[in-house]
Amino acid sequence: MGGGLGSCGVWEKRFNPESELAKFPHESSFVRVGVELGWIGLILYVLLHYVALHTGLYYFIRCRDPLIKALYAGITSWVFMLAVASCFREGIEQLPMNVVYNVLLALLLTLKDLDPAGRGEES
Repeated sequence: MGGGLGSCGVWEKRFNPESELAKFPHESSFVRVGVELGWIGLILYVLLHYVALHTGLYYFIRCRDPLIKALYAGITSWVFMLAVASCFREGIEQLPMNVVYNVLLALLLTLKDLDPAGRGEES
C-alpha cells in the first residue's frame, strides 16, 4: 500500500514537512500514483490507460463510417499522447486537461452507437 493521497510533493510539505515523502520529488503521474496509492493503485491506473487505448483501437478497426473512423483515430491518438506525457510530467491531473481527457474517454465509449456497423445495421 502507498503513503496515502497527497502524501508526496507540495501537499505533504504543507501538512507534514518532516515526513520522508515530503522530500520525495515526483515528476510523473505514474510515480505519484505509485507512491500515493501503492502497487494496487498503480496497476489500476495503468489498466485505465490500457483499456482506453484498447477500446479506441478495437472500435477503430471495426468501424465502417469514415467520419467516425477519423474521430476514433483522433481521440485514440490524443489518449495515447496524454498517457505518454504522464510518464514524464503530470499532464492529465491538471485542471483543463482532466476535463478534456474525461470527455475523450466518454466519446470513445459513445461513438460506437453512432456507427451503423456497430449497431448491427450492416449493409
